[in-house]
Amino acid sequence: MVALSATSLAAITYLEQQIEIDSNMLLWVFFGTLAAYNFIKFATVAGWRHKSLPPQLRWIQLGSFLATALALWYTYELHSDTWIWICLMGALIALYALPIMAGSTLRSLPGIKIFVVAAVWAGVTAIIPLVQASEPLDLQVWNMASRRMLMILILILPFEIRDARIDEPGLKTLPNWIGINRSKKLALLLGGLLLLLLMVDDSAAHHKVIEGVIAVLAVFAVWRSEIDQPVYYSSFWVEGIPVLWLGILLAVLGLAG
Repeated sequence: MVALSATSLAAITYLEQQIEIDSNMLLWVFFGTLAAYNFIKFATVAGWRHKSLPPQLRWIQLGSFLATALALWYTYELHSDTWIWICLMGALIALYALPIMAGSTLRSLPGIKIFVVAAVWAGVTAIIPLVQASEPLDLQVWNMASRRMLMILILILPFEIRDARIDEPGLKTLPNWIGINRSKKLALLLGGLLLLLLMVDDSAAHHKVIEGVIAVLAVFAVWRSEIDQPVYYSSFWVEGIPVLWLGILLAVLGLAG
């Protein structure tokens, strides 16, 4: 679902900016997200201990290598400017997962984890597709990228709340740092800031209305989040909100002819 959500957000970027969708880029986003997600899981959970991995993780590892190969395949025709941004996002992912900063990772720095994840998602789904399309990165594009980062920050919070009981105290996730209630209030603040940025954006009215509704839905999902939540609440329903966003947008555009 995570790769599908990222691909949906990249497709929304094309639709919002009214430029032709690059299917090659969307495939890169899908397989690149899948590879990066599994890489982080192995680096932080399994530690890439090849000989000690259980059989089910070996299959995931094999799928990760395949996703990485496909992501590299779809980068073949990407522009040099696009590669600069890809390397930047890749560096953030490496710093997030691997202890290459005096034995520490960005993930282990107090309060940093959620912002690094949101920045990478915004870069991959909002900036890189437009760089590849040779679109200028003007103020409106940075407005959109900022809103995308705010949206991801909100959508991460249900996962943070769910894992508050099992996360290591040293991680200083927001729920462990400021508490669950304050994390929910933060989601409300982030949602309000997103709506303010949306008000000064020059995109079409239907884009702004749909994104506003999705922002409200995301904040509501945070307010309904608890440590003891249904199994698929975060990993399917919350994670699927970007897919819902794309579906609604395509339906509206289809009705508009």
